[in-house]
Amino acid sequence: MSRSIIQIISWPEMEELAGIYFAKVDPCYGFVDRQSLERRMQTHWSNSNTETGAFEAVICGVAALGLLFSRRNVIDAELDLVETAKRILEQSMSVHPSLDIVTAWVLRVAYMRMTAPAHASWMASCMLMHTLEAAGIHSTHVLDWSSAGELGQALTPEIRKRILGVAQHLNIWMSFDIGRSRVHLQTLDFDLPAPREGSYTTELLELLPHSENLNPDKSVDVLDLKNSLATIVERHHSAPPSVLAQCNLTLLLCRRLRTLNFHFQGSLLNQVLSVTARGIQAAQDLLDDCAPWHHVVNVPFQIICILLALDTPAAIAQLNDGIKTLSNIQLVYPTDAAKEALSTACLLIHLHRKRKEADLKTLSEIVSTYSPSVLFDQQFATQPQNINDWSSHTWLESLPEMPDLQTFDIDRFLNGSSEWSLPGDWTQGL
Repeated sequence: MSRSIIQIISWPEMEELAGIYFAKVDPCYGFVDRQSLERRMQTHWSNSNTETGAFEAVICGVAALGLLFSRRNVIDAELDLVETAKRILEQSMSVHPSLDIVTAWVLRVAYMRMTAPAHASWMASCMLMHTLEAAGIHSTHVLDWSSAGELGQALTPEIRKRILGVAQHLNIWMSFDIGRSRVHLQTLDFDLPAPREGSYTTELLELLPHSENLNPDKSVDVLDLKNSLATIVERHHSAPPSVLAQCNLTLLLCRRLRTLNFHFQGSLLNQVLSVTARGIQAAQDLLDDCAPWHHVVNVPFQIICILLALDTPAAIAQLNDGIKTLSNIQLVYPTDAAKEALSTACLLIHLHRKRKEADLKTLSEIVSTYSPSVLFDQQFATQPQNINDWSSHTWLESLPEMPDLQTFDIDRFLNGSSEWSLPGDWTQGL
């Protein structure tokens, strides 16, 4: 049975957890007015109110996220807070949703995004979107709740934009995660919120238009995907959670392009690898900061998959950092998902190595059969008088001594480009 929040945690604990929430979660998902929340919290505790209402669902969500971002392991208090918020939200489904109920739903879905199974999280995100519609927040012709209560949070245009933006972000990406439909609201009016100091919520929400264009039901050609990818990789994201969001969208675009047989090369390839490198570092930074954002496991794993698919020297060089970060995550958060991600990544690398070994064996057999040194041995066996025609060092053995050979661009040569230049004068005498 759920309990009131003042029966679960003390006032000093609530103050501390709210501080953690606004330090770690709010900069990314900034949709709660801090001054209003803290004022209402003080009133709630001073009255020793043990009756659970809509506002309790809000502060339970804030406290649960504060605990999640401050501890490595779940404690009973966190589970109690989540259960109390869940019960309040379930009981409110038969009435018109208030701003507190809407806010509590966003907090619950954000928490589930990081802790619950993908299907349950997606279902909750769909419920959130329907709650927004029932409340009228999806439309600019919304009920003015600013005078709903002296202590209540006002639904300002800025708060509305932030709630709607974060809710869309959660629903879109949860649907992408498991290949399910997202919730499309009729007469949806949404503009980006204004940037504010110390927050990167707007930076995150600027990715929404590019995310929406990737719906499975939309037909997008290679050029559109390439242009979207070029736009995303050129963006500057300032904080690790935002960098992970940028990287996640980059990886999705890369996967879509690869299904269309697109070949990554040149500056676009370099920019993609730059984003993946920043994504790996961002995941490690969040791990060190005890900030278990939902992409901390997913992005490093997807990066490893893309690096193996790209299969260039620069891509392969990033694998060590990627698998090391994934291993560190599994050590700190030994969940089934983290363990499975690490074991699957190691298996993929092992299979990639086996394929490379098979290719190397084939190439070695070709060289050992047809290289000039072999032909020389055959010629020497039948015509020993021609030995003076050969150098004391075979052509194959002298290859590593040619310094300019390392600069030879074999990809441009094989692609038939007229722009590649020969390395030095290595063709003289042919």
